Amino acid sequence: MQATSIREGQHKLSQSHQLEAALIGERQKFNPSKEELASLKSVSIMAVVITYNSLKWVESALRGLKAQSEVDLRVAVVDNGSQDGCVEAFIAGCEQLKLDIIRLGSNRGYAVACNAGMDHGINNGCDYILILNPDVELLPGALAEMVLVERAYPRCGPITAIHISRDEPRIESGCLWFMQLSPEFPRQVPSDGVFKRIYQMEYINGSIMLLSRNLIDHVGKFDELFFFYGEDNDYCRRSYLFGFPPTVATRAHGYHWHASQRGLDAFRRSNVRRANYLMILKKPSRPFIISVGLTLVRFLMDHAKYEKSFSEWSQIWKDYFDSMKKIGGAYRSRSRDRQGAPLLTR
Repeated sequence: MQATSIREGQHKLSQSHQLEAALIGERQKFNPSKEELASLKSVSIMAVVITYNSLKWVESALRGLKAQSEVDLRVAVVDNGSQDGCVEAFIAGCEQLKLDIIRLGSNRGYAVACNAGMDHGINNGCDYILILNPDVELLPGALAEMVLVERAYPRCGPITAIHISRDEPRIESGCLWFMQLSPEFPRQVPSDGVFKRIYQMEYINGSIMLLSRNLIDHVGKFDELFFFYGEDNDYCRRSYLFGFPPTVATRAHGYHWHASQRGLDAFRRSNVRRANYLMILKKPSRPFIISVGLTLVRFLMDHAKYEKSFSEWSQIWKDYFDSMKKIGGAYRSRSRDRQGAPLLTR
């Protein structure tokens, strides 16, 4: 019995590896026509890179941005008060790119920084805003493919690329997990070997997000209730409910350094908890009082998980009460989502 279970586990693992290898091979299908390449030159894109002591990733981030030769690209580095010289490194290495620097002066959070970059892109008349983590290296053609996807499927929500681990030819587990939320995504390599050009679902990984002006006009900007983590999931949920499903472009790829890391440090665990509490509070499809109760349930589950660690236990209490201080803002934000969303099926 145990041997059978082991064999079944090995078989499923083998199928997963084959699926990932086949998806990574989809990048070879990026082959735009001359007409498509010509049309891309008339599209203006603002890549918004959010930095906070991100020096170790500057070289690879710049390498990826410089590889997007098919599009008219401008880069806005929005800095949250870095002290490690990463902004200066961007300036020194950005000789081939049009670069703007927006210094926020202190760490005001990821959503605030994203919105500052979005405002800058909109004020400069850009057709698309690319939200990009500093630990991402886009592979050649990725941005062009995402733009072509949006033009072919204009009701797309945020568009992302396949996230690949830096250490090995594997798809980031979070990216693959989100893709598997799509009912159309295969659980093994299709018999004909053909994947769809796009898969749509309720959530995507937010480290690469292409937003069209049409999408921004309908859905708006990021919710600044979220400090770090959660703002991308919240934006995806709103987009989905507004009729713009988040989309993965299977022929667009990028390396994600975070995909090579395992586990979360205390700072990230804290911010993930806070994001989870706010996401529960903001869910627009159920009575608010139920969301408040479910937030308490989630807090108790977090507390039980770490009840033997006093430092983690005390931080969980702080995360919960700090999140509940935002309950009024969460209620107002949720109400705006309810008014604007034609779909409330989730």
